Amino acid sequence: MNDKLIKIINVAFFYLIWWGCILGIRSDLYYLGPMLTAVFILVHLNMISDVKKEMMLMACCGALALVVESVHMHSGFLSYEGYLLSELLLPPLWIICIWVALSATLNHSMFFLRDRWPLMVLCGGFFGPVCYYFAMRVGILNFHCSTQTSLLILAVVCGISLPLMYYMNKQIYSS
Repeated sequence: MNDKLIKIINVAFFYLIWWGCILGIRSDLYYLGPMLTAVFILVHLNMISDVKKEMMLMACCGALALVVESVHMHSGFLSYEGYLLSELLLPPLWIICIWVALSATLNHSMFFLRDRWPLMVLCGGFFGPVCYYFAMRVGILNFHCSTQTSLLILAVVCGISLPLMYYMNKQIYSS
């Protein structure tokens, strides 16, 4: 499969997962996002050449997501809707699925950010809070600070997290 087609499929799946997670929670289909993510991972891993490194990247970014979203949740900064099981000590699976899907775009549809650290900070710092804001507006997560303060905090967190994901990517793929 050619590289351009892989990038198109990659970005299409990412948005499908994002919307599937958001609309799935809104429609009480809590399993939709995780199911789409599982399908995406299977398709994605069958299209790329270095499966082992890509799986390591997704696992590391999933762990980062678990830490970041757990801090959001346990600090009282954010709360979430859409738990597959009763509310646990962990954030809901849908938010982790979005992060894992994002990690699978780093070497493909978001390849253009590689080694452009200031641009990564700007993209993470802008698009991350926009996604959280949309999720808040549709009622699947709640800010517990003012909207402006929440967006500022999220801009900093996402502005650090996206370059950290690329840093992990660089370490994994250079080994």
